[in-house]
Amino acid sequence: MDTQKIKQTLQQLHAQLEAGDRPDPELRALLQTLAQDIHQALDTDQPATDEDDTLEDRAREISAKFAAQHPYLEATLRDLMDGLGKIGI
Repeated sequence: MDTQKIKQTLQQLHAQLEAGDRPDPELRALLQTLAQDIHQALDTDQPATDEDDTLEDRAREISAKFAAQHPYLEATLRDLMDGLGKIGI
């Protein structure tokens, strides 16, 4: 998965959030921060670092929280995590 596909997946996730049940403010803030950090990592085009590894960890944590309350988002979050892993973030 290339960086453009990851950005598209983030857009898809945002659209799903708007279309479905709204997550609580805490989860929404976590997801927004994660999305900003992913965009920053993609835009700087830097190789993965220990800090980048936390992006995937944070995505997994958020996915686990969303899975129980918003199962319709789980597949998109999983695609996002897979994409980040494939490009080394």
